[in-house]
Amino acid sequence: MLAAILVLAGCGGRPAPAAASTTPTAPVAPFAPAKDPVCPTAAHLGSGWNPEAIPQGNSDILALAAASDPCQVWAAGKSASGEAFILASTTGGMTWTVANLPPGYAAVQGLAMAGDGRHGWAVAQAGNGAALLATADGGADWMLAKSFPAAADLDAVATDGGQRIWAVGGTSAGDALIFASQDGGRTWSAETPPAGAAALDALTWAGGTSAWAAGDHGTLLETSDGGLHWRTVPGTTLGTTLTGLAASGGQAWAVGYLPADPGQRGVGIHRGAGNLWLPLRLPGATGRLAAVAAVAGRYAWLVGQGPGASASILATSDGGADWSQQAPGSAFALNAVAFANGSAGWVGGAGGVLATVDGGTGQ
Repeated sequence: MLAAILVLAGCGGRPAPAAASTTPTAPVAPFAPAKDPVCPTAAHLGSGWNPEAIPQGNSDILALAAASDPCQVWAAGKSASGEAFILASTTGGMTWTVANLPPGYAAVQGLAMAGDGRHGWAVAQAGNGAALLATADGGADWMLAKSFPAAADLDAVATDGGQRIWAVGGTSAGDALIFASQDGGRTWSAETPPAGAAALDALTWAGGTSAWAAGDHGTLLETSDGGLHWRTVPGTTLGTTLTGLAASGGQAWAVGYLPADPGQRGVGIHRGAGNLWLPLRLPGATGRLAAVAAVAGRYAWLVGQGPGASASILATSDGGADWSQQAPGSAFALNAVAFANGSAGWVGGAGGVLATVDGGTGQ
């Protein structure tokens, strides 16, 4: 039950007391579009969410990344034949280039691009373990940057846009794994997670030398020194699997689901100006949530699986006080979301990629 989520304190001290036995749901409210710039080649897209043709067809999109330039977007995942792929676009997703990858990888599970739009990193999975791939030409060509132990399963990667890069995942025993580079990926170190930290599924840079990581059994970690040391955020989210993280404008968001719930109901928590992690008041009947994107501290999009494994998108334009249920009209669950600004965004899943040029509002 959502009531199992406890208030999370972000600034030390004792864990906050449990939330009330019933967490009220938020009213469905209009989403105020940002009216930010969009890519000229995609400006003719219709309102709301629209499908984009990708070379891989109905492949499984597991990760998306966007630059501040709304024309640049990247997608990654696994093809129907079980091979890893990465796609790059400089036309807002209207056309895509299939990247050159080293052979032998089964899926790309995480993707992060630097602000220059040229340097990026991806975590890929193969039968003999995990690897970190790197690009220096905008995602056209990728090379092996680091191999990890066969027992490692890496699910997420993030960068501060400069020299710091982090990759997280879990061991075969379900324990947290954290790797960090302080020199642009030339060298890597295995960092020591806090005791009891479970496998990690999500990661985000939070500005400066700060980053957040989250995962199984409600694990939520933070670093304030560039990833050299991590601590468990006081409090707990017992019974929750956290699969998505985003930070923007001093705000942070984490989403996931309740594995024990018959419908694996989606849940979310939010850290605002008061440095407290509090449960999100989401609309009723929220499906399983997989990922989150945030822009300018006010806008956030939560994506996942709705009824009948359909696409589910929740959006807020007021920092999470009110939510809008956007209707993508697609019959596939979503795994990933990325936004360049408050208007230009992309979501992806088992049926490909959808794009919006109006924040998904249909206005």
